[in-house]
Amino acid sequence: MVSHSEDPNAHYGPVVTSAHKERVEGYIDLCIEEGAELVYDGRTSQIPDNSQGYFIGPTFFDHVTKDMRSYQEEIFGPVLQMVRAKDFN
Repeated sequence: MVSHSEDPNAHYGPVVTSAHKERVEGYIDLCIEEGAELVYDGRTSQIPDNSQGYFIGPTFFDHVTKDMRSYQEEIFGPVLQMVRAKDFN
């Protein structure tokens, strides 16, 4: 079940390899370096009974801008980025 990241009934699977996990974590670091506001850090998520997988919990950023590399490239991991807009036009 997909749900709020702190919902004990939610299920989030691992990324495929340790290299993939490192790549996603690198993008999280990049978002921070570029000035995005880290709202929820999935790197610190504890996944019970899954110590042998490559797990990253859901990560959420706010105040992402279109000029940020993390916005322009696809992360392929559990990272959501919020871009603020003045209106819908």
